[in-house]
Amino acid sequence: MDLVKNISFFLFFLAPFFSQSQDILQRGGIQFKSYEVPIEERTSLELSKEELFSVKKNINLNFRLAISRHSVFGHLFRIESSDIFFDFVFHPSYPIDANAYLKVILNGSEIALNVPIQKNELGSNRWKDFELSMNFETSTLKLTYAKRKYFKRINADNLKSKRWAVYFGVIEDKKPSITDVAQFSIRDLRLEIDRKDRYQWLMNESVGNVSIDYISGRALYVSNPKWLSPAHFYWDKTCTVETSNSSGVAYDAESHRLKIIDKSKIKNIDLSSLSETNEYFPAPRFKKDAKLRAFSYEGEPFAYDSRHGEIAFFDKQNKVFSAIDSAVFSPLEYQHHNLFLADGRIFTLFGYGYYTFKNQLFEYNKESRLWEPRELKGDSLLPRYLSAVGKLEKDKFLIFGGRGNPKGLQELTVKNYYDLYLLDLGKNKVKKLWTLSPPAESFVPARSLIVDKDNENFYSLAFNPEVENSKLSLYQFRIDTPYYQIVSDSIPYKFRDVSSVSDLYFDSFTRKLIAYTKEEGEDSSVVKVYSLNFPPGLPDVLPVERASIGEDWGALLLLLVWGVGVMLLVAYGIFKMINMVKRASVQEPVSDETEEEPVAFGKSKKNYIQIFGKFQLWNRDGEEISKQLTPKLRQVFLMIFFSQFYFRKGMSSKRLTEIIWPFIPKEKASNSRSIALNRIRTIFKQLDGISIVFENNTWQIDVADPLRCDFIDFCNLKEALSESLLDSNLMKKLISILHAGFSFPEQKNEWLEGKQSFIVSDTVGLLLKYLHENEFQLSPADVIKVVDIILSIDELEDQAFRIKLIQLSKLGNHAKLHSCYKQFTKQYLELYNEEYPLKLEELIGS
Repeated sequence: MDLVKNISFFLFFLAPFFSQSQDILQRGGIQFKSYEVPIEERTSLELSKEELFSVKKNINLNFRLAISRHSVFGHLFRIESSDIFFDFVFHPSYPIDANAYLKVILNGSEIALNVPIQKNELGSNRWKDFELSMNFETSTLKLTYAKRKYFKRINADNLKSKRWAVYFGVIEDKKPSITDVAQFSIRDLRLEIDRKDRYQWLMNESVGNVSIDYISGRALYVSNPKWLSPAHFYWDKTCTVETSNSSGVAYDAESHRLKIIDKSKIKNIDLSSLSETNEYFPAPRFKKDAKLRAFSYEGEPFAYDSRHGEIAFFDKQNKVFSAIDSAVFSPLEYQHHNLFLADGRIFTLFGYGYYTFKNQLFEYNKESRLWEPRELKGDSLLPRYLSAVGKLEKDKFLIFGGRGNPKGLQELTVKNYYDLYLLDLGKNKVKKLWTLSPPAESFVPARSLIVDKDNENFYSLAFNPEVENSKLSLYQFRIDTPYYQIVSDSIPYKFRDVSSVSDLYFDSFTRKLIAYTKEEGEDSSVVKVYSLNFPPGLPDVLPVERASIGEDWGALLLLLVWGVGVMLLVAYGIFKMINMVKRASVQEPVSDETEEEPVAFGKSKKNYIQIFGKFQLWNRDGEEISKQLTPKLRQVFLMIFFSQFYFRKGMSSKRLTEIIWPFIPKEKASNSRSIALNRIRTIFKQLDGISIVFENNTWQIDVADPLRCDFIDFCNLKEALSESLLDSNLMKKLISILHAGFSFPEQKNEWLEGKQSFIVSDTVGLLLKYLHENEFQLSPADVIKVVDIILSIDELEDQAFRIKLIQLSKLGNHAKLHSCYKQFTKQYLELYNEEYPLKLEELIGS
């Protein structure tokens, strides 16, 4: 027990040093609903609902704080005992350019501290460290905000040996009550009492109204929360603007605005306040068929015709565009090329036109007002368009992907590229870094890459260019190795080649990724703007979703342990149980009337895990709770599950980490693994007869009655059948399980997909063997029933297909026979791009 306390003590104080590099902390938090909703819908948070904190000497409270709006007055939090309380209140700036203040108010009547807050420290995603230390022995209060420290001696009697409560946001059932709430967010909240009792709430939940402390398991209660984790995965549609077809969109990093340059105005969208303003000016006279794009050059926007290569700079002072510069591009020759800026210079790369893909690099010469070609050394850039470019550092750029042909000719095979290059403009040199294996679903990137150099990542919007009704998702790539993952939901995107535009920016002030799409109509275009909190990605863990808070939490909440140490638990009985089931199946088969059949799918279940057909979990009360397992948690569980019950061995921590959390620091991966496993344990607490244990240096699933699982039944039956002469009673039970469908939970995980292929191969082989051994005992209808199961597993299994045709012929069902043959040969053509080699008559007669 002392060891656990020492580990908790170490991790509690170590956490602040690496919390900023941990995505799980960066993506968490609660945003407090404020004046934008009625009072009864505003957010309140209580740390001490279960029990007041007993304090003798000191309290230390620290968290990450982001105050969203400088113009909204309101309460942040209160710390109180029976006869003294401190309120922390945000006071907006006045006039607007002055400092705002965080005021500490004692007993509602005395301002104990005034902490100035600068305007550039405010923003919905601009997190600052906040720490409050109260020493009751010396009657002093110490406050640290954004590394600035403030001290105050408190003249208050009976400050020692009190029981204290902590509230954030609205306080309605206390006196004085608080209903005016500032627009603010908090995350990674830590509390220390007398330097021995420690708590930490990461607040990385996505639903519900409870957050669990990862040291002691204590619950933090929230009413009307707005969890921030989803804002790092789900795009928020911030605005829609109707504009002309010739307009272009630019991002101005200096003013943190999105600028839409139209025929006679620039519409400015403030990315912090989302307010819109217009600037009016005479329009530049581009060609009628111009395809405008817009950029910000040294703080000034410029319009650029991507069809003809013509450019016009905007004079902000005189509100006028410069004359349009001439270009070397021929009309329609360089569509969907990349334009990027480097140290005061403008470049274009790649493009498509006249059925030809390009790989030229051009630099704009401001003196000659012409585009001049640049020769590149090193690795060759194959001709393409629909690629993406992003700045790594001064004069160095990353180039990823695209669509084209090595010879540049469209009449030859067009392919997608999944390669990454480093372009060094200082040396005029290109170096190839890596190539991805072609993914299952093709994609090409949008124009820009966002490079996160500190973490060796880069991000890009990407979409499937082979369909019109496509969708944009955010992809995360590694710079040093060919690895990617999708880290956002999708944005609808109609891809109509040169008439469709999308791009991605990173706004450093709001700490958000900004995406936009532009879709052209006959007479006008629609620009849609989206935002996503940075860093992106779905958190590793999600909480148990609850409709309301009950009083009895003992049976519903597990103590979650914060730490990297492995819990060594002794698991007894798992293999014994499997062997008992096996022996019962093989040695002493029970009659159909008395033996327990696999649970019928679609009916109400209790303590049941369904793998086949659709992944589902039912708790002890018969409630379906599978949604509580996030995709990441589901992957972790299924990896351990398949390893144990199909391959009869557990999953090591090393192997689990390598597959689920590759290419991230060892400490971070270990922490993520511990949190994920503890989250699964918490969810499984709602079922009887299942737990995750660590035994023989592997993670294993410990199961016992009353838990049932179709896949465990399947594994035991399959093993029993493999050792017998394919007992018909056991085979009927196996078939009844497989009738639910052989589709496993959707997982983008090569390890899981590989294991599923083993299971598919073994199962198809077993069923075909059964058909061959019982060829004369089974009726045609029974044979077709088994064949249909095989084809549901592998729709182009040739042997099963032939058997089905022969049985349909025996039954005289010629309409079904021809329909089956037609469907199979059509699928064969779509998959292999060649005709099926055998005619129907040859199959029936063979």
